[in-house]
Amino acid sequence: MTDPDRSLPRTIAALRAAMADVLRAHLPDPDADTEARDLLASLHDAPRSWATLHATRPVTAAESARALDAARARARGMPLAYAAGRAAFRHLTLALATERPDLVVHATDLSADALDVAQANARALGVAAPRLVVHHGDLCAPLAGLALDALVSNPPYVPLDAAPALDAGVRDWEPSLALYGGADGTRVAARLVREAAAVVRPGGWLLVEIDAAGGDAALAACAAGAWRDASVEPDLFGRPRFLVTRRR
Repeated sequence: MTDPDRSLPRTIAALRAAMADVLRAHLPDPDADTEARDLLASLHDAPRSWATLHATRPVTAAESARALDAARARARGMPLAYAAGRAAFRHLTLALATERPDLVVHATDLSADALDVAQANARALGVAAPRLVVHHGDLCAPLAGLALDALVSNPPYVPLDAAPALDAGVRDWEPSLALYGGADGTRVAARLVREAAAVVRPGGWLLVEIDAAGGDAALAACAAGAWRDASVEPDLFGRPRFLVTRRR
């Protein structure tokens, strides 16, 4: 009888090469090895250079099987973060509560599944109550009665008519609830600006990621509400993507 584990790669270098072979069905050859490197790093919650620096490290049969399954999922078009089962933010999978241990973070989402992922990440990083409080609900509704120093949000902001132009890895895999902000993409952000006034203390901050075309609408919503010193700041590519304002 043939042992199926005998055919699995036994080092990181061999595993990376096997993953690249799987990915070539989906990606141009020069990109397949890079994608395998990035997927391996994500699976191990490590920097991109990890696979290169640990090329001779032995891997178990379970590690190889998991990595090859992830490569097959990626080859079918699944986004890298979904194939790896994790998404990095800065150098972590749950950054604010870890980088600022002096903060009490209230995390909210309309998706119960998203909150389950956040709580799993928090446990893995050693973050627990009372420093992290998780709320299930729509925008600011779960925060009623709080007086926050800052509210930071990445709401849905893609315009509905932009759906055909989205990358298939986004359009076909991300939940619509997390993507679309109404006809022009500004509906959810504008509602957030209105609702946040009730839960952010005077002088507190509101920081919202927006679509690059939504800056004027965001500034108008601030001017019509309880906010001052509003500006739209650029991302690392120079695109106007972040609304920054303070409670009057």
